[in-house]
Amino acid sequence: MLDRVVMIGIKAMPGKVFDRIQRLCSNPIEIFENLGEDALKSASTAEVLLTSIYLPYTAKEISQCKRLKYIGVYGTKTTQIDLAAAKRRGIQVQNVTNYCDTETAEFILMELLMMARGTGPVLWKKDFLSLEGKHLGIIGSGSVGQKLAGKASALGLKVSYFSRSRKPAIEKGGIQYLEKKELLKQSDIISLHTPPFVRALDSADFREIKNGSIIISTCQGTVWDPLSMGKWLERSENRLILDEFAFSQLDPTSQEKLSSLLNVRISPVAAYDTKDSSDKIAEIFVRQFEEFVANYVATKKS
Repeated sequence: MLDRVVMIGIKAMPGKVFDRIQRLCSNPIEIFENLGEDALKSASTAEVLLTSIYLPYTAKEISQCKRLKYIGVYGTKTTQIDLAAAKRRGIQVQNVTNYCDTETAEFILMELLMMARGTGPVLWKKDFLSLEGKHLGIIGSGSVGQKLAGKASALGLKVSYFSRSRKPAIEKGGIQYLEKKELLKQSDIISLHTPPFVRALDSADFREIKNGSIIISTCQGTVWDPLSMGKWLERSENRLILDEFAFSQLDPTSQEKLSSLLNVRISPVAAYDTKDSSDKIAEIFVRQFEEFVANYVATKKS
């Protein structure tokens, strides 16, 4: 069993999951809402730190955690942690991935259908349209992009993708690979799927996107050139869709500008947020923790 476990900033963990973690600890888990002085002091002598995607841990803070062996992140993003510093100290950093891929793909198609059929606050064209036959270009071929490609193709959209590395498995399903410039020229809809804060569209890219297109993003951070996006949205026939999470991760200036535009749809919900995804992230998170503890205990005995 573990001697000391500290949990900082995790607010939505189900009680049954917390109980499974507690059973592997010889002392009560120390819980903090925020990353303050008391939380860091407690973490400095802990074997395990369980934390959220929103709290940063620099090399200085990691160096103060003399006993730390494991950082469990309740979510996908790890850029808030100095991973190189953790690796130098032999600390395992474990995040949770692939827990909301289906939810995000379904959300994207829902928002596109609403915009095409005029059931939401922003209409795509002057007349109601069908998505069938429209060209969807996906930038980024990770698990969400792949889920979206399959579901969109089943609805009759023509789907292509661009990625830094080609994925033959996707192409076997009838999804076409296009170089980025060509994808932007052809697409009626562009869906962005890059890692957090990784630039998906630069200033040159916006010159290739045809008028009357939709850009939809569930990415974390400003993954496009802000000035170019602003100019692109000055043309009233262009549309941008953001889920609540993507919007919340933008800088305040971008939030203010985008929220004032009539051709921008900001969804009131986060793409990933369903009961199913909440259950899945919790289960993956605790299972990863249990695996770490089993290996850690076995290593100490050997």
